[in-house]
Parts: sequence; C-alpha cells; structure tokens
Amino acid sequence: MPCSSRTKSANRRGPIQSINCLVPLPKLKSCCAYRRPPRRPAPRRPPPRTPPLPPRRPPRRPPVRLPPRPPADSSSSPPRRPAPPRARRP
Repeated sequence: MPCSSRTKSANRRGPIQSINCLVPLPKLKSCCAYRRPPRRPAPRRPPPRTPPLPPRRPPRRPPVRLPPRPPADSSSSPPRRPAPPRARRP
C-alpha cells in the first residue's frame, strides 16, 4: 500500500517517531505500520497484599484502682461507718 498520502498527513501532525522507511522492513508490515507506535495499555498492578486485620473487639476497661486510704486518726474524727455494698453489674 502506498505511503504517500499517509506521510503527508503524518508530517503535519509532527515528527514521525518511527523507523525510517528506507530501512529494509519485513514484508509483513509496510512502512505505514511504523508511523505511530501502537498504544499499549498500562499493565494493571495487583493491589499490595496486607495481612488480614484481626476482628475488632471493644477495648477492655481496666479495673478502677482506689487511692490508698490515709490511716484513720481516731483522736480527731469519729469512726466512719463502712459504705453500703455497691450493686454489682450483671
């Protein structure tokens, strides 16, 4: 197939990025096939493998620590009654 019509339009578009048509080419492709290199789609990258996350558990509440009681001074204050037992949550 003659390349003359193709070459003129290609020259208008810009410089031809290809093998010169003077280079002996295999008979399979004419020089027109080398005018524009074929667009190759970018290879799809697999997503990076991350280890599976452990199942989400609600954080365990640490036991409430009571501050140490000061030693009872029997001379200044009357003896305190012990606090009523707290209702335990089920």
